[in-house]
Amino acid sequence: MVSVWPPRATPTSTLVHCLLSIARNAHTEIEYDRRMAGSLRYNGAIRTFAATTLVLVPAPVSVPANVNANPTARLPRCPMPNQERLVNDFSRLAQIDSPSGDEWDVARHLSDRLADLGFQVGRDEHGNVIAREDGARRPLLLSAHMDTVDPGRSIKPQVVGDRITSDGSTILGGDCKAGVAAILEALQTLREEGRPRRPVQVVFTRGEEIGLVGAANLDFTMISATEAVVFDGNGPVNTITGGSPTYMAFDIDIRGRGAHAGVEPEKGLSAIQIASDLIAELPQGRMDDETTFNIATISGGTVRN
Repeated sequence: MVSVWPPRATPTSTLVHCLLSIARNAHTEIEYDRRMAGSLRYNGAIRTFAATTLVLVPAPVSVPANVNANPTARLPRCPMPNQERLVNDFSRLAQIDSPSGDEWDVARHLSDRLADLGFQVGRDEHGNVIAREDGARRPLLLSAHMDTVDPGRSIKPQVVGDRITSDGSTILGGDCKAGVAAILEALQTLREEGRPRRPVQVVFTRGEEIGLVGAANLDFTMISATEAVVFDGNGPVNTITGGSPTYMAFDIDIRGRGAHAGVEPEKGLSAIQIASDLIAELPQGRMDDETTFNIATISGGTVRN
C-alpha cells in the first residue's frame, strides 16, 4: 500500500505516524473477481486491494521497526481518523469518473479539497495536482494517482453491511482512490487535532495505469520535498518498493513485394507469410517466473486477390 522514498529515509513525524496508523497492515492485490465487483470492509484503518477492494482493519499505532529510525522509541498518540468521513470521502471519489486520460473532474475535486485544507494548489503542464503548505522545515511529500483502470465509469459504490461494493458492472476504484482518501483523511484529522507537525506537499498524478505517464511528466521544479510516502504499491505498509513491473512494446514492419496474382505470382513476396513464419518462432505466454510475451495486434495486406 505504501512506499517510502528514498529507501534510506526514516521520517518519524506525527504526520507519518498518523498515516501509517491509517494504512497499517495495508496490502494491495491486483485481483478481479468474475463480476468485476469491488468491495470495501471497514472497522478501523485502511487496507486496499487494487481496483476491486478497499478494506479497513484495526490498526495499532506502532510503526514497524524497519520504518522507524529508533524502533525502541515510544511514538506519540496518533489522532484517530473519522471512519464515517473516510468512507464517505472514498465513496465520493469512486463516483467521479477518472479513467486514464480523463482525470480532469477528479483533479478539480481534489484541488478544491486541498485548498479547503489550507494548501496552495496548482497543476503542472501535464495536469498533475501539486499542493504545498507554508512551513520553513523540510516538507514530506504524500502522493497517489488519480486515474483508474476500465471499466471505471459510472461507478456506484454501495454500503452492504460492513462492506462497500460496486454494483458488479465496474471496478470499485480502490487503486488508487483508497490512497487518495487516506491522505485526505490524515490531513483533515491532523488539522482538527491542531498539533505541530512537519509541513506537507501533496502530489496526485495522472496516467499511472497506462505507464506512470503522470509521474514521468511531473514538474519537479514545483516540488521541494526530498522524502516521499507513496500510497500505491504491493505488500504491507512497511514495504519499501524499489522497482515495479515494466512494460516494453515494439512494432515490426514487414514490407513485401507485389506481383500479379494470376500472371506472375512467383515474383511476389508475401509480407503476411514472412510475419507468420516470424511469429511461429517467437515465444508466447510465460517466458519465466517474471516475464510474459505476446503478439498483441496484426494488420496488413492490400487486396484479396
